[in-house]
Amino acid sequence: VWDSTVTAANTSSLDAAATWQGIRIANPTGLVTINGGSLLTLTPDIGVLGIDMTAAAAATNNLTINASVALGSEQTWNVAASRVLSVSGAISGSTPLTKAGAGQLTLGVTNTTTGGIVL
Repeated sequence: VWDSTVTAANTSSLDAAATWQGIRIANPTGLVTINGGSLLTLTPDIGVLGIDMTAAAAATNNLTINASVALGSEQTWNVAASRVLSVSGAISGSTPLTKAGAGQLTLGVTNTTTGGIVL
């Protein structure tokens, strides 16, 4: 969770493969960037958002993921209006991904997910 208590640099590096239940952008002081050559697997519980940007209030509350993302379970990425979620690495997995919200999702490379992406 990146929220208003995060006042330092909002950049994290994945130095090794990681599995997270999800990512929530809840009004930090600026852009959040996740870097790294390692795989980030998102495995939210059923009914939970994989990426939740619905509380991203400031115009700078965008999320950039510069790593490959594996979908460990079916999930929704909800991007608030006027916010941007950018993923430069490939998205893989066999479960569906649903993009919700009026914000922008930018995918930087060809993805290998077989579960489909619903916009």
